[in-house]
Amino acid sequence: MNFPKKTIFLFAFVAFSLAGLAQQDTNYYHKYKDRLVVSLYQSIIRTDNIAIGQLFGDAANKDSTKLSYNADANLVTGVELAYDKFSVSVGYRSVPPEGATRKGKTYHSNFSASVGGNKWMLQGGYIRYKGFYDANTSFYDTSFNSTTPFYQNPKMTTEAVKFKFLYFTNHDKFSYKSAYSCAYRQLKSCASWVLVSNLYYKNMSTDSSFIPHFIRNSYGSYADWNGLNVIGASAGGGASGNLVIGKRLFLNVTFVMGFESQWRDYSYFSSPSAKRNYLSVSGDFRAALGYNGKKFFMTLSSMNDFSFYNSGQITVKSSFLSGYFSFGYRFKVKTPKIYQKFQETKVYKIL
Repeated sequence: MNFPKKTIFLFAFVAFSLAGLAQQDTNYYHKYKDRLVVSLYQSIIRTDNIAIGQLFGDAANKDSTKLSYNADANLVTGVELAYDKFSVSVGYRSVPPEGATRKGKTYHSNFSASVGGNKWMLQGGYIRYKGFYDANTSFYDTSFNSTTPFYQNPKMTTEAVKFKFLYFTNHDKFSYKSAYSCAYRQLKSCASWVLVSNLYYKNMSTDSSFIPHFIRNSYGSYADWNGLNVIGASAGGGASGNLVIGKRLFLNVTFVMGFESQWRDYSYFSSPSAKRNYLSVSGDFRAALGYNGKKFFMTLSSMNDFSFYNSGQITVKSSFLSGYFSFGYRFKVKTPKIYQKFQETKVYKIL
């Protein structure tokens, strides 16, 4: 397999982004160097969606066999800690969603961390869902009504490990972190172009097949398709902006998109696996609305990212939608001596 040119660009971009430093414009944002930021969040929307459709057959048949698998993990509680250029967040399932009897149970866990200042930031995380239901059950199950259960695939699991690198061209005036980790505070409205790269591993699996038994005959060689491993690398760009009112109220909107090289491994219940390489697109949209005071802050935010795993016979779109309400406080702390020594190193200056 040839090494894709788009991936070469990914590594060149990361190397280029680490070069150079700029001075902060204190008229536009403030950084809290001596504060430990503690925030609690409640996920009000958290859904992993896998949309599957066939490309062959007549239009009516394709519409009636479309799948929309959802893992419903609303009301997830979590905590985030941030200090200087580091942050870590952990979430866990707290309350079962409405309609759990009809939709089945979803088991969920997530962990994320980030490092970097206002110029660039590296985010990493792990997320896992187990237990999906098909929102399109009525398309092919004639007995389905408002009280019967959706088609459920309790063994269906998705998990992903992802790293995202963000570089902000207007980092001397614009603070992305002021809207999401609140280790910074934007004082004046400002915007920036964003360069982004992603590297991730994603796995989708189930026991027998992703395709419900009602419609397996319509999916041909994919009738017993039960696994997909993907290594993806992408590079692209977009923009992010903060609208600030009274130095405290803010609205952030961020959109990035790029080309993505994907190495895929398809597995089947009763036939050999197949390895393939594709060039696709991916992107994410984020928005945050909130209050960011000198010590206390609260934020209502949303994130929606998507990737396509289409082949010559089926279409697959993986999308993640989340909505959070978080509130937190900046505690003034004395910088530990060991951390002061770290701040004097070349590694810290690069961060």
